[in-house]
Amino acid sequence: MKKPFLILLLLSLLSFSWANMASPYQQEGSLSSTVVVSDDLQVLSESIVMTIDTTFEYCNYEIEYNIEADSVGGKLPLAFVTLDYLQGFEVSVDDVPLQSIDGYDIAFPFSVLDDKERKVVTIAWDKNESKSYDLDELHYYEIDVQQKVFVVKVSYTSKSWIDRSDWLKDYSFRYSLSPAEHWNKFGKLTLVVNYSGKEDLQCNLSDDVKKSDSTWIWSFGGLPGKYLVISKKIEINTLAQLCLWITPEGFGVLFFALFLTLHLRGIRSRNKQGQKGIYFFSIVGPSIIFPFVVFILYCFTYSAIDSLIGEEASRYHGYYFLMIVFYPVFMLLHWIIAHSMNENYSNQFLKDQ
Repeated sequence: MKKPFLILLLLSLLSFSWANMASPYQQEGSLSSTVVVSDDLQVLSESIVMTIDTTFEYCNYEIEYNIEADSVGGKLPLAFVTLDYLQGFEVSVDDVPLQSIDGYDIAFPFSVLDDKERKVVTIAWDKNESKSYDLDELHYYEIDVQQKVFVVKVSYTSKSWIDRSDWLKDYSFRYSLSPAEHWNKFGKLTLVVNYSGKEDLQCNLSDDVKKSDSTWIWSFGGLPGKYLVISKKIEINTLAQLCLWITPEGFGVLFFALFLTLHLRGIRSRNKQGQKGIYFFSIVGPSIIFPFVVFILYCFTYSAIDSLIGEEASRYHGYYFLMIVFYPVFMLLHWIIAHSMNENYSNQFLKDQ
């Protein structure tokens, strides 16, 4: 009976191990950026309207730029960086749709098509700073500048990111503002998020938000950071919060203290009755078995906490099973304490007789 039990136990531990060797990202979502423009253009303002579905899986972006050109006439380039967007990437200037241009014809004065085989283009803003992109990641356009101030609109649908690197799944939509560092001017930025789900939303760049019904509005007077991340707040029950506060390591310490206490009470009871027993079975055996049981309980604590959290649990905890390397340390510690207390109780009750 012992062999099948041990095999089943080992398989259970291995299944936990394999489940935690995967990527912490359950879903790698879309990543897009603000517009890349030449030095001849100044972006007076940027408005981002995000409409997120109730499941927090998809988001429709509607982005509007108010741009001022240094002069009228001629063609000027625009580029947008998009990774894994779902559908509908559309660009218009003053409500006139634009058609994208093949990447090989990119005409940025600060760009170099440095590898035709790999389809890589490098955009350099100055001698010390540049960025390389796959051509598949760039949407390139050229505009005929008919007036100094004009409006560029961009719309597309993206998918969310799901990060499992912590106890709770972290759902988010991401947008890069880093190209704006190289604009001649960054005016104001307005972010509007429409979401009718039950959770509250948060923005990594500011907690100062105006909320009305299912709309969140953030306003910035300048460039607030390099990346914009909109995520939803996950609420969990009080018991799950308590378990997360204690942590599996904390439970491990509690289990170790509990089994050690039970062992010491048994040692004291036998010595009090004058029944020392066989040393291996009364001292050594429990010192080997109890720390191993603690390790097993420690491993299953992860699964128990995940169950308390529910469907929002990430169920990704890394290589926690490697804590087995500390088993000899706790076994030795348990034996030292048990051996010392056995000697102490033996001498104590021997004097009382």
